[in-house]
Amino acid sequence: MRLQSTLHVHQKGFDAEEAGRVAERVLADGDLPEHWLRAEVKTARNDYGRLVAMYQPGAQFFPQERQLLDVYARYAASALDSATALLEAQRRHEEARTLLELARRLASAGTTDQVA
Repeated sequence: MRLQSTLHVHQKGFDAEEAGRVAERVLADGDLPEHWLRAEVKTARNDYGRLVAMYQPGAQFFPQERQLLDVYARYAASALDSATALLEAQRRHEEARTLLELARRLASAGTTDQVA
């Protein structure tokens, strides 16, 4: 079961409508044509989506190309995890800074009215 969310499609070679149709087909997790490759872009922490490569109908991928796409998808997922962790650390730093500033202001307040 897939959670309903906004679909973000990054592609090359399709118009927006066709890219959306292909993305929905890829996310459906059904069988894909032989001239398509799909790799999961996910880590133990997050599932970022799918990476897809396509040839023209009738062409086939070599096994090494499947391995290469899988490796690329794992690298992409690791990079996204790193960026996500950095953003989370920045958010936590900002929260801690805000709480520290609040604590300083409360400590310097002289009356209950100033605290309120």
